[in-house]
Amino acid sequence: MHGALSLTILASVVLMAGCTRDTLVYAERSGFNVAITVDPAESLPVEVNAGLKRRVVGVIPPIREPDPETSRVNGEAVNMFSRFDLIYDENESGVLLGTHRISTAFASGAAALEIAKRDDAEEFVEAITDPIRVSLSADPEDVRVRRALTRYVQDTDNKRTTYLALAVTAGIAINQDVPPASQAMIAISDANNAEKNKVIAGQLGLI
Repeated sequence: MHGALSLTILASVVLMAGCTRDTLVYAERSGFNVAITVDPAESLPVEVNAGLKRRVVGVIPPIREPDPETSRVNGEAVNMFSRFDLIYDENESGVLLGTHRISTAFASGAAALEIAKRDDAEEFVEAITDPIRVSLSADPEDVRVRRALTRYVQDTDNKRTTYLALAVTAGIAINQDVPPASQAMIAISDANNAEKNKVIAGQLGLI
């Protein structure tokens, strides 16, 4: 089963009167809460409530200075584009076992304007923000190896290159559609590579 709730916020031009600074400020915050109430005396002994609180704030400067007589913005503001998706993948084993995924996209200035001009703007942004998913192993030894390799590849570019070379030799598939830093993190994080990463960590003297 698959259920999806998609919320999209598109903003191409936002005007805020009285703002004279030339810096665009964008902020977002997400909070997810679950409350479970158990009362055997009730007709429905178990009650579950889930809620998502989402805040998106944009402080957007005008392109021109405010009118000196009225102090109001005279003209357009800086372009901004924002998108937010909440997706819930249901699990047949239980209502609380599904997976929630949140993806966001933000662009400003010329990039936002170019996106807004596209006839397929929504589909375009959805494609470039489609998350890359990997399954993480919770095994304590795998976690220890993952942390050691993460610290290693984040130390220097040369170390990251060394890890990727060893990963290729070990038969780990490397995602060529992302930058080298992401290539390494995806390869290290994927639970399917746990045993091979353990060997690599040993070769590097990390465990």
